[in-house]
Amino acid sequence: MNYPEINKFIKTHKYLICIDSDGTAMDAMNIKHKQCFGPCFIKEWGLEAHRDLVIKLWNEVNLYSKTRGCNRFITFTEVLKRIENKIIKIDGLEALILWVETAPELSNNCLKEEIQRNPSNILKKALNWSIEVNKEIAKLSAEDNKPFEGVRECLQYAFDKVDISVISSANIGAITEEWSHFDMLKYVGAMTSQEIGTKGQCIAQMLLKGYSTENVLMIGDAFSDLEAAKDNGVFFYPILAEQEKKCWKDLMEFYLKQFYLGNYREYQDKLIEKFHNNFNR
Repeated sequence: MNYPEINKFIKTHKYLICIDSDGTAMDAMNIKHKQCFGPCFIKEWGLEAHRDLVIKLWNEVNLYSKTRGCNRFITFTEVLKRIENKIIKIDGLEALILWVETAPELSNNCLKEEIQRNPSNILKKALNWSIEVNKEIAKLSAEDNKPFEGVRECLQYAFDKVDISVISSANIGAITEEWSHFDMLKYVGAMTSQEIGTKGQCIAQMLLKGYSTENVLMIGDAFSDLEAAKDNGVFFYPILAEQEKKCWKDLMEFYLKQFYLGNYREYQDKLIEKFHNNFNR
């Protein structure tokens, strides 16, 4: 399936909105982690006897903490760190940690290349887990990954005033299929994914198209989205877990206007504080 790529993207508006997909625009994060990522992790490591404990830990790392929304290999490694020598002994964890910390991109293709250089068992297990996750995600129906209420309306409202880019750490096939199914890809000028780089790197590439940082807004539900915005000096708008409908409504009815008028900075600190508090409750 074709998708709008950064290198083919042409800037057409003064303003740019970058939107994370899972958990921000699409109501897909919970079901993917609870039915795909976590169960595949248990299967890969033979942890069926510890299922309840591992699923609770997986969801804590991926849904309810600062690592929410991080690249799959980062959280895969984090969960392994937490269970090592507590539930099972994990051989070669250092090799996986090193790859996660030094790889040019955290993707299946990049991991395959690393395995050719270093065919360690833990890297092979990480790749197999990721492949199985993609297979399970592909089994989900389109209605399992529908957009949050208000997303389409907000995109329609903003489309003639801003350029729109999807900035996601999911795999390109999944997010393209989801946005296409709900006829939202037509609003997107560029689509990024784990295959292209980190969210911060992708925003940086979009800025090279000629946008002023004060005219760029990153919309996200995770700390990785906030950090990507901060790293590039652009604004951030949070989509709060379990308050998604209200957040999209407020964005369309109030905050986008403030963004266009150059007043958004007045609200940035308070919005970020609400974002932090929503995870600390």
